[in-house]
Amino acid sequence: RHVLVPMAVAHAAKLAVPSDPHVWLADRKVRLADGLARLGRAARSGTIPKGSIEDGTLRIDRLTADAPDGIEDLMLDLYRRLPPVRIT
Repeated sequence: RHVLVPMAVAHAAKLAVPSDPHVWLADRKVRLADGLARLGRAARSGTIPKGSIEDGTLRIDRLTADAPDGIEDLMLDLYRRLPPVRIT
């Protein structure tokens, strides 16, 4: 059978996700259930950060940009460092 990587190497490789999709899905289901439980508790206590539940709909306030002071000067300095490129 033609494969890009030998099977022994593939099984020994350390990946950020498990090689068995059922293990990954089970973990995601647990994380989702935990997140929904936390959201439910926050909704019941009225403590959803920058949000609320109105008429059964989750509403999240729009985030505002929170740029640190002096960011404009930093951006201009970075743009000055870029080589001039002509786009035609």
